[in-house]
Amino acid sequence: MPPSSESKFRYYAATWLAERTQFDVLNAQGKANRLLSFYHVRASEERESARVVLWKEYLMAGDGKFVLDLFLDSGAYSAFTKGVTISLDEYIMFVHEHKALLTTYANLDVIGDPDATWQNQLEMERQGLQPLPCFHYGEDRAWLKKYMDRYPYFALGGMVPISTSQLIPWLDSLMKTLCDGNGRPVRQFHGFGLTALDLLLRYPWYSVDSTSWVVAGRFGSIYLWVNGKIDPIAVSDKSSSQQVVGRHISTLSVAERKVVLAEIERRGFTLEQLASHYVKRDEWNIRFFCELEDRLQGDRRFVPGAGVRDFFA
Repeated sequence: MPPSSESKFRYYAATWLAERTQFDVLNAQGKANRLLSFYHVRASEERESARVVLWKEYLMAGDGKFVLDLFLDSGAYSAFTKGVTISLDEYIMFVHEHKALLTTYANLDVIGDPDATWQNQLEMERQGLQPLPCFHYGEDRAWLKKYMDRYPYFALGGMVPISTSQLIPWLDSLMKTLCDGNGRPVRQFHGFGLTALDLLLRYPWYSVDSTSWVVAGRFGSIYLWVNGKIDPIAVSDKSSSQQVVGRHISTLSVAERKVVLAEIERRGFTLEQLASHYVKRDEWNIRFFCELEDRLQGDRRFVPGAGVRDFFA
């Protein structure tokens, strides 16, 4: 699918359709950029639960207050990890039915088989669709060249199970092809499941998605930028991080704790709220990522060796 003519960076809040609290938090924040998985949409429609957010209700999320920017992923990786096969015909039918409401929809990739992934891309195009192609970690660079020759916007995927220390040299090497001599991207690229903030800030992504905003809260943490660095700090009184110095608010130094408490107050929360209620942590974290999205606008370049501290310099 062709990218927008705008160069505005987009952070897509990946969500689980079956959990209404995420739906409500995103609506209250006015967060329009969201990613849903076809695999999870299909699973949700098969359930009968008061917590399930129905697909049609989801598409009315803006309620006139904002225009929903909806990115549909096939969910192939999730399905693969559960031993489930997604039907290409079923996926194509679903996209055709809803494409007027989708900003972007991804190709149905076949994990570990770049040729089959390419054939799915071509078949979707033959059936009148414009899916976002995806080049995966570990694939031959000839596939990247093929995508670059044919598409102005594509995704980099297969990164979720790979460590940041392994991804940095791989992505650094890709930037030699994806960026010009000044580090500016020559194609627009999306990062699937990009949870590591070092990676988000190091490279000039056109767009990324992740569940970090909600997963951190479920593990009792909130994201903060303090003193030139970004850290998830555990605040829940049930978090196992209470035993780790510097990772829980109770184990911070007196000076660090004072800074964190001041930031919590400045943002209109209380420590008791954040410690006791995961929904409050969701509210905090999606606000954090919306603010980070705003900070990432403008002329971004790849600078080898840059990290979080350089971003805040």
